[in-house]
Amino acid sequence: MPLEDPGYDGSNGPPPDPLDRLWVHPSELSARSLPTPPPRPHRRGRERALMLAAGATGALVATGVLAATGLLGSHRSDPDPVASATPVAVLAARAAPAVVAVVAATAAGAIRGSGLVIADGWVLATCETLGDAKTATVTTADGALHSATVRGLDHATDLALLQVEGVDALDGGLSARTGRPVQVGEPVIAVGSAGDTRRWVATGVVSSVATMSTGVTPVRAGLIATDAPIETGASGGVLLDRDGYVVGVLTTGSDRMGVAVPMGTARDVAKQLRETGRAGHGWIGVTGSDAIDRAGGGVRVSEVGANSPASAAGLRADDVIVAIATTPVTRMADLLAKVRSLHPGSEVTFRIWHGRTARNVSITLANIPTGDRVGSTSTTIRQAAAG
Repeated sequence: MPLEDPGYDGSNGPPPDPLDRLWVHPSELSARSLPTPPPRPHRRGRERALMLAAGATGALVATGVLAATGLLGSHRSDPDPVASATPVAVLAARAAPAVVAVVAATAAGAIRGSGLVIADGWVLATCETLGDAKTATVTTADGALHSATVRGLDHATDLALLQVEGVDALDGGLSARTGRPVQVGEPVIAVGSAGDTRRWVATGVVSSVATMSTGVTPVRAGLIATDAPIETGASGGVLLDRDGYVVGVLTTGSDRMGVAVPMGTARDVAKQLRETGRAGHGWIGVTGSDAIDRAGGGVRVSEVGANSPASAAGLRADDVIVAIATTPVTRMADLLAKVRSLHPGSEVTFRIWHGRTARNVSITLANIPTGDRVGSTSTTIRQAAAG
């Protein structure tokens, strides 16, 4: 039995409520005895109170405060990033009609690859697929077979151009929807031919934009490397960004990565091959490495080729190239990619440091020599190569 209040003698009616006494035993408390907490104001009530207190002029300020603090967020549903993104399947389906299957009969046997329809009657493929063949067979997405003639090969980029009668570029050609330069880490979608009308799709991210040497073809620069593995036969297909725009043409890679030629380079090469059957790429004739010991980077020249444009301009060993025109050069891959993107015959100003002395040197670019190659005999991504 609970103890009674010492001040109550039992003669004045029932005992007071436990909460009215000076001392209360825990056993005397019940749900009925506990005070009910005041209701919490609703967020909308808080907003209305703030708006009313602010007045006509202060309402605008209060609205800004609510938006900044997130109080207005309860009335707005943020878009679901998954639902708002275009599914990979949709983007791949859109690209599929522009991707064709290519089969070439070479001295080593039939080779299967992919191709991209870039204009009515023109398909961009790869040298790897065509080998020494002069003709090929193209299968479009509707299953139709077309005879193709090899218009030109460019081993510096591994790209080849086919002239194909009866093949039309749908909606102006997928290549017309060319994306902006890619950034390392952004998602990409690879689409290629899996034979006849079937298509192959893989996803990944951009791993790097680098320089590659195969030891068989000239050093290739500015390639898009991705962790999306490229299946046999997908070479010549496309690399899309997350919005479905073409950012590159798939080419030779390895088991651990996919490689693509940037679409800007591919279109320039295709234009040259269509007009002349050949593609030119700038060349100055130096060997060098990243100047990692120098603040701001650059390319330290280790060797200047005899009778090369660099030799004619007076470049020498230990020169450090830091810029081409207004474009900074921080590593060998930058130098090679920029030089290769320019046409032979172009006169270009190079910013050179030698020790503590800087100078500008004007060099007239030559065309990359046939069979020019440097370094490794295996397929690797490299940061140092000849320019």
